[in-house]
Amino acid sequence: MGYTKGYGAIAEIYDRLNAEIDYNAWAAFAERNFDRYLPTRPSLVLDLACGTGSMTVAMAERGYDMIGVDGSEEMLSVAYERSAGKSILYLLQDMRRFELYGTVGAVTCCLDSLNYLTGDGDLAECFSTVHNYLEPDGLFLFDVNTPYKFEKVYGDNAYVLEDEGTYCGWQNEYDADSRLCRFYLSVFREDGEGRYLREDEEQTERCYTMDEIREALFRTGFELLSVSADYDFSEPSETAERWYFAARCKKGIYTHKARVQQVRSYLGKTVEIEIDRPVGYVHHKGEKTLVYPINYGFIPGVLGGDGEELDVYLLGIKEPLERAECRIVGIVHREDDVEDKLIAAPIGMTFTAGEMREAIDFQEKYYQTRIEALEE
Repeated sequence: MGYTKGYGAIAEIYDRLNAEIDYNAWAAFAERNFDRYLPTRPSLVLDLACGTGSMTVAMAERGYDMIGVDGSEEMLSVAYERSAGKSILYLLQDMRRFELYGTVGAVTCCLDSLNYLTGDGDLAECFSTVHNYLEPDGLFLFDVNTPYKFEKVYGDNAYVLEDEGTYCGWQNEYDADSRLCRFYLSVFREDGEGRYLREDEEQTERCYTMDEIREALFRTGFELLSVSADYDFSEPSETAERWYFAARCKKGIYTHKARVQQVRSYLGKTVEIEIDRPVGYVHHKGEKTLVYPINYGFIPGVLGGDGEELDVYLLGIKEPLERAECRIVGIVHREDDVEDKLIAAPIGMTFTAGEMREAIDFQEKYYQTRIEALEE
């Protein structure tokens, strides 16, 4: 028996087979994220990979103007019928490269839809498109199935899902090397004469690690705000089956490639910097207290990856300064943040990468960083 790919076989019964999913709880969780991370709740929200529209409608009923994007015509047909009388715009588009008429204040993508992006680079391409259509500081809320779920819950297990007049046999096949899990679904539906008609469908999900998701977010201009195991913002354990992410869209020099090009363009150049954290400055950062042993400032009018002015560590001067003319002798590449930093020294003075690392470790020890020194 051949299996077709997609949602054609289960679109009409998708909601009945997933009746235990509480979309109102997901919508309420989205609102708690809005209240936690935004000054005001957004008015226009995109539900990406909206499927049959259950989440889209739940958000619309809470007063949001909604757009739903999905790649399945069959699923959108169900969503359209569910949304009768509601002003929801549905678009049949690929979640990796969709197009909207403007920006939105938030994007939701629930029920492991992102795990269906199975190709190399698909996740980053999707994130980049989401970033493009989010307003500055807009929120991206999504969930994924965890490696634990793929390995221990899905594995090569089989399930039976039943509803009145419908039977679905579900066989999993997880490959730990490729980290792809194939789902083979056989759906039997009763017709009006008591006969059962069979349709077979194949779906595939990819298992993403936490590091892969973090890197894709950082490289496409997002600031990761939180990862939760449930709607109560609880910390994920090793046996968590789903991760819930909240990320903020940062505009500016936001792509990883653009960030690298920007900071490298300053290597060896003489610049004027303003010092906003001089030697001895005390900075309270959450539970941490940093005392600056060196001068730290920025290049006025030049925006970095976080949308703020590009930061510069100034080595070689022990006295607190207000401004300085100096030469850029190194770069701090932050692998787990949305911005990079420059390292400067008085003209004619040089430092090794090791010396730079030691001087800035008071702050950079909290990040995954790589030092690039100017080669004379």
